[in-house]
Amino acid sequence: MKKLLKNMPLLAFVLAAASALAINLPAEEVQGTKEALNPANNQWEDITGQMQGIHYNCDEEVETDCTRELDEFGQEIAGTRVEGEYQPL
Repeated sequence: MKKLLKNMPLLAFVLAAASALAINLPAEEVQGTKEALNPANNQWEDITGQMQGIHYNCDEEVETDCTRELDEFGQEIAGTRVEGEYQPL
């Protein structure tokens, strides 16, 4: 009995760690797309997987749309538009 009481803090820690892992599993990512407005032809182009500053920049001095994100159904996600002119690097 004394041995069990001495190991109680360890058992509590293990239970807490297991619970934290079970509860904090990452949610499934939404399979959407990211598009940029090409200023040459005024058409939206797929840039999924590209990162701003590495693959493209948005010139904020120009008042137009630069990028937007779409959900898995092709609908624009509210609040994801970035203003500026799309400039591929």
